[in-house]
Amino acid sequence: VDCGAAPGSWTQIVVNKLKLDKEIKENQETKGVAIAVDLQHIEPIKGATIIQESNFTQLSIQEKISNHLPSGKANVVLSDMAPQATGTYELDCAAIMTLVYCAAKFSFHVLHKDGTFLCKLWDGPEVEKFITILKNYFSLVKRCKPKASRSDSSELYVLAMGFKGWQK
Repeated sequence: VDCGAAPGSWTQIVVNKLKLDKEIKENQETKGVAIAVDLQHIEPIKGATIIQESNFTQLSIQEKISNHLPSGKANVVLSDMAPQATGTYELDCAAIMTLVYCAAKFSFHVLHKDGTFLCKLWDGPEVEKFITILKNYFSLVKRCKPKASRSDSSELYVLAMGFKGWQK
């Protein structure tokens, strides 16, 4: 599941990795599904289910995503969501953390045991608290700074692997 998917780069990587863009022969099972959701328009991606112009934070959209998942479960939830930046550091950090917590909670509901959650955020006062929370639910949690990210950018990713499960 790719949340905040536009323009679709991560989704294309998932589709290629799972070979979902290849022709499926009769009686051949697929290796999974790729679901992309975003507020913005996403061009069609062969092999992916696109849920566009949809607000991921709405429960009805999350239910729609779950309905597309085999048995309602996913191996990976990616969140590349980001709010419209205001330029005010505190407001922007709070806004992205709202999206990140929403994606994390969704992942707790849909991830298979040992599943993976990856999210983009902006370094701020809440990041360490968020990482501490994730460590309760995942075997491994770490910060990642992509090489493509500018050194002066506050953008970072948190990778959480080995989902342990969650009690509602």
